[in-house]
Amino acid sequence: MKHILALTFLLLGCFCATAQNEKPPVFSLWAKWAPLALFEANSPTLQPGVGFIVNDRFGVHAEYGFHFNPFNWDRANQKNGLTTNRIRTELRYYTANSNNKKKQSAFFIAIEGFWMEQNYQLFNGKMLFPNSNQQLYYDTVSVARTIKGFSVKGGYEIFLDKRKKFLFETSGGLGYRQRRYKHSNIKPSSRQSFLPVIEEINDLFGWTGVDTKEGPSSSMHLSFTIRLGYRIF
Repeated sequence: MKHILALTFLLLGCFCATAQNEKPPVFSLWAKWAPLALFEANSPTLQPGVGFIVNDRFGVHAEYGFHFNPFNWDRANQKNGLTTNRIRTELRYYTANSNNKKKQSAFFIAIEGFWMEQNYQLFNGKMLFPNSNQQLYYDTVSVARTIKGFSVKGGYEIFLDKRKKFLFETSGGLGYRQRRYKHSNIKPSSRQSFLPVIEEINDLFGWTGVDTKEGPSSSMHLSFTIRLGYRIF
């Protein structure tokens, strides 16, 4: 996470220096919100953010999300005492002057870094240890889940009024992410199986919960975001 933030500020500094060498920058500050984060059944979050236009071509976006489950998603409810902290940072290059008063829309290319940490407790399940090919049945276990990664995206934003105070934007892209699960406070169960037939079906189709697998794993990351914005100045 420290490396992602350091890279963000380093690139931002380069952008500012480039802007000052070319011409005086045009600044604008936006308050933003990512509504789709509420619909992530596994980790619903309320995710506000800010967007800062550094000059006519470059901008930076940052947001913070915390656990919020207004739709009462069952997958989130199964995680007792769930807490979530999520940070996203994004550097943008606009393909056209984003502050041009005659334009009501703009395309951009972005590099995004993200980090999320969750802590929760699970009951009556099975833990898997991929490195040793072992498994353990438990009554209770505490889980610490960390996800970090990056993506390269393309996006489009459109201003909803002539004064360019309200904004709708969408973006999507591909990247890489790493997940790590750490288990503690394990209370082993004396039972050797929970509904064996259902377990065999879950294992056959790969439905066994990833949060029961100890250690790191990595995969391709698919990113899609919708944001609403209001221009502060």
